Amino acid sequence: ISVRPEAISLTEGAGTGGPNSVTGTVAGISHLGDVLQFVVRTAGNDLLVRLPRHQAPRLHADDTVTCSWRSQDAYTFAADQASKVLSQPAAGH
Repeated sequence: ISVRPEAISLTEGAGTGGPNSVTGTVAGISHLGDVLQFVVRTAGNDLLVRLPRHQAPRLHADDTVTCSWRSQDAYTFAADQASKVLSQPAAGH
């Protein structure tokens, strides 16, 4: 699946493992004007999360977080498209 970075919610701490959520660790934070971009390292992939600065929780590198999204914000792709869709923004770090 693919979810746009601005459609992902971010909360501090480990979640309950709901169907549209994943727990990970903050790998990086970028300040982009009025937006904060978080790189969250999960067991499967790294996720990008973009939140308006006034809605973003105060987090630091290595904090445990839960990423969640609405089911209507998830897009599915065929397995043969994975190399075109998947991104590893923090690869090599």
